Parts: sequence; C-alpha cells; structure tokens
Amino acid sequence: MRTIFISIVLMLLCSCTKIVDAGSSAVDISSQFQLAHSAQNEHQPMDVLFGKAGLDFHPLDYPQDIAEFGKDSWLKARLRRTDMKLEAGILELPGQLFGQVDIWFELADGETLHDRAGTWYPYVERKVKHAGVAFFLPPPGQEPVNVLIRMRSNKAMPVNFTALLWTQESWSDYVFNQRVWYGVFLGAILILVINNIFLAFSFRDNSYFFYVGYILCLAFIAILVSGLAEEYLWPSGKLRSYILLPSGLGIFFVVNFANTFLNIKQLKPSWYWASSMLSITALVFGVMIVTEFRVPLIPDFFITNFMHILTVLGGAYFIAASLGSYMLGMKQARFLALSMLALLGGMVIYFLYTHGVIKYNVYVVHAMEVGTLIEGVLLSLALSDRINLLSSEKERVEREALAAHRTFSKRLIQAQEMDREVFSNTMHDSIGHGMLVLKQNLDKLASSDSPTQNTSRADELRRQAAYCGEILDEVRRISHDLHPHLLKRLGLKSAIESTVEMAFSTQSIEWQADIGDVPRGINKEREIVIYRVIQECLNNILKHADATEVIIALSSDNKMIRVNIKDDGKGIDPGEASEIGQGLYGMKDRVELFGGWFSIESRLDVGTHISFGLAVT
Repeated sequence: MRTIFISIVLMLLCSCTKIVDAGSSAVDISSQFQLAHSAQNEHQPMDVLFGKAGLDFHPLDYPQDIAEFGKDSWLKARLRRTDMKLEAGILELPGQLFGQVDIWFELADGETLHDRAGTWYPYVERKVKHAGVAFFLPPPGQEPVNVLIRMRSNKAMPVNFTALLWTQESWSDYVFNQRVWYGVFLGAILILVINNIFLAFSFRDNSYFFYVGYILCLAFIAILVSGLAEEYLWPSGKLRSYILLPSGLGIFFVVNFANTFLNIKQLKPSWYWASSMLSITALVFGVMIVTEFRVPLIPDFFITNFMHILTVLGGAYFIAASLGSYMLGMKQARFLALSMLALLGGMVIYFLYTHGVIKYNVYVVHAMEVGTLIEGVLLSLALSDRINLLSSEKERVEREALAAHRTFSKRLIQAQEMDREVFSNTMHDSIGHGMLVLKQNLDKLASSDSPTQNTSRADELRRQAAYCGEILDEVRRISHDLHPHLLKRLGLKSAIESTVEMAFSTQSIEWQADIGDVPRGINKEREIVIYRVIQECLNNILKHADATEVIIALSSDNKMIRVNIKDDGKGIDPGEASEIGQGLYGMKDRVELFGGWFSIESRLDVGTHISFGLAVT
C-alpha cells in the first residue's frame, strides 16, 4: 500500500513538472494593467473604456487587493501586437475564484469586442472552454488593442490579479497537462476512499468513515477552487456559492476523526465535548451559508468570517490533539500532526497568493491541492500504521497467552503428578502397610490351635477390628481429600469451619476462624476452588510454617468472595521455596483460571499472609 502511495506522489510530481514546463511559454503582462474602483453599475463600460467616466487609474502594486466586495474593479491596459509575440491567442487570468469577469477589446478600427467568464457566468456561454477565466484575443492585424476588464466579487474575498498571454499551441499543452493533474489527483483520492471504505467495513471502525468524509470534502473544495465544478457540475450556472459547505463538513469530519482515532473521549473528556461543539457549529454554519439562511441582527460578513475562524480552530485542535496523543505514547498519532501541517502549509501558500503577497506561479496555484493529497496519504498511512501496531500488539498478546497457556499446562501436569504421588505414597505407606499388618496378625491367629488361647484370641480379634477402623478412617480421609463430601453435604461455610477444626484441633496452634455467610448464587465449581485453596494453605501451615497462631477470614458481598489466611510462622524459607512454590503456583492458577486474583506476602521469621478473591458468578 505504501508503495502505491509513493507511486501516486511521483506521478503527481511528474504531472506538476509538465505544467511548469508548459507555463514557462506564457507571457506575464500583469504589470501593464492599471486599476480603479467604482460603485457597482455607476459607470457604463464604454464610458470607462473611452475615458469618459473620469476614474482615477493607478498602477498595480504588490501586495494588491484587486476586487472589493460590492464594487466594480476596473483594470485597463493598451496592448500592441509586438507585446503579444504576434502569435499569441489566449489571455488567461489564472487560479482565482472570480465571480464575474467581463472583458472588452477596443480595436484600432474602432470595433469593440466583448466576452465574459467567471464562476457566476454559465460555463456553456464561455468562448474558451476552460475551468478558469480565459479569453480569445482579437485576430492579428488590429493594433494597438485597448483592453478593459471589469471584476465583480460576490463574496468578501481577496483577488490576486495575474494576466498571461498564451499561443494556441502552448495553451493546448497547458490545458492537457492541467487535466492530467486533476485526473491523477482525483484518481488518487478515489483510491484512498475505496481503500478506507473497505477497511471501515473490515474492522468496523468509524475512524475510517470519518476519514473518507473528510478527504471527500477536501477533494470537493479543490474542485470548487479549480473551477472544475462549473465545468462538470453546473455548466448552465449555479445558484449559490458552495465553498464554505465542504469547509463546515470537513471540520465536522476531521474533528470526529481525531476524536475517534485518538480515543479522546477517554483520554480528555473536556477536549472531546468542546471539539464536538466546535464541529457541530461548523456544520450548522456551513449549511446556513450554502442555503443563504439569514439570522436576524447577524450580518453576512460576520458569518463568513466566523466560518473561517472555525476552520482555523478545527485545524489547530487536530494538531494539538495529535501531538498530545503522541506525547502520551500513541505512536500512530505521529502521521496526524504531519498531515494537518501539510494541508495548512498548502493553504497558507495559496492564501498568501490570493492576497497578493506571493506572485503567480503554477506551484502556488496548486499548493492547496498538493497539500490535500499529501494530507490524505499521511492520514491513510496513520490508519495503516495503527493496523500494524494493533497487529503487533495482537501478536504480542497471543504470544504471551500461548506462553501462559504452556506454563499453566505444565503446572497442571506437575500438580496432577504431585497429587498422584501423594495418593500413591498414602496408599502404600498408610493403607498398604496397615493391610499388611492386619493380614499378618490374622494369619497368626488362624495358625494358633490351642484352646487356652481362646480368650486372648478374642481380645486380639477386637484389637484387629479396631485396627480395621483406623484403616477405614484413613480411607475416608483420602476420599475426602479426593472429593470434599463435607462441602456437598454441609455447604462451603460449614465445610471450611469443619476442615479448620480438624486441622488444628490436635495441634498446639491457636487459631481463629471468621467465616462469613456465602452468597447462595455461588457457582459450585468456585466453591470447590475456594475450599481447595484454603485446604492447601492449611496443609502448608501444618507442614512448613511452625506457626503458633493462625487467623482465617472469609467475607463476601453479592459480587466477590475474599479470603485472608495469616500465620506467625517462619515464612517461606528459600531452601523450601521449590517445594512450597509448586503448591503456591497451583493455588494461584486455580484462582486465576476463574478470573480471580491471588496475593502472597511473606517475611522470614515473621509469617505469611495469603489473600485471594473470586467472583460469585
């Protein structure tokens, strides 16, 4: 994808180079014109052309403000065919949002020719079929030629006047290369839009939709500024100005794109709500302007200027939010600030040109379009960058989860083997040994035939029966360890109390158990986990702690059961850490498997404190 973007940029640069080469063959005659202003319809064009209007013309200087809102701006020059290289055929006033431009040519024989162009004149009526403002020059043989231009601006905006003379051949090359430029420009925008619509549906992420809306608004602004809108959208004339509608929509989309992409609502709620109000206000004002909705007591120029302020604030917020998020560690925000700086850079260059601070050249005319495309590419890279970062994060989490699963499986196998070893040792050392002794004693009794031994035989049988009872008790204990029947019969609270009493009743250990009521809705599997962990803690205390005092507490609410077990024993000795550690890991894994938490604090010769919590359901 990045290779495609780079290829697009290279194609644009090549197209721009062709336009520059074509533009070098034009002759700039701007300095030959003089300027005067008058109220609209105050003077007839012929009176101004023949010098009867009494207007005070003065030379053009930079910076210049040619058009004045609500007035007629007159530009006058006297051209000779030698100034036009004899073969010149087209007079162009490039790169402006001119509202109405009328031109009159006074020929040497007194004949007068009239033509007009501009965004407020229908495209179909233009003699030179061009998106900008251009006129055919009179044919050779008529000189000198007096030229009068009248400009009327329908909006309060500056105009930078430039007049270029073209030959028919160079003009054809220039128009062709311009169309190539806009074809590649709009094609690149279309690629970005299609790609991000696909990503929006694939990832179900609103950021991509806001990006698509924003980049389409930028493209529409470029079409309006270039004059292509009059050529392709409103060839018969348009009823109103649309330039501030995509501006308002663009602010709405770009602010919401930043908020969604950067997760501003969670990071900075106050920023989120303030920027949301800004975006909605810009959207409302954009719709008001394009529909020419009038608000009482609010003049039109205020609404237009306020819209420009909102545009600046929207761009400033975008940059601030991007830089702030990047400083907070959001790496994918790095492209956002660069993208807006690229667009603002292109807009600043273009506005400096329209205000007459920078003189005409083909680069500044297309500066905003280049900035738009660069921003679109950088924003798309930001979205792609986030995909890469999210993919890397997903792979990292998956690796950690796999490692945790392997560790858990290993510990589970070890715990199973330990349980089997304990069960095997118990069966061999306790029950097996007891059954062997019982067998030997019964064999001895069976081999004795002396009647005098009947009394002693009866006593011996009673002793062996008692011994059988001990073996039966051991079997019951092992059975209880394998499955806690007390828990099933008595419930968790009573089972814990009974187990604690059995564990410490024969020991010289002072103990205290504060076992609260357990919620009725607790899952049975969770009951077993809590019981087993407490049972394992008690076994560790009896085997390793050398404790004299033990405190056990269980508390609960409707959501969580919490257990605390403290002893004043010797703590966890590093020499025994391996043996005890397997049991601790087993307890921790049991609890965390059900989404709980497990904590242990131990200090040598001070004691150990084990606490854990488990959700009720």
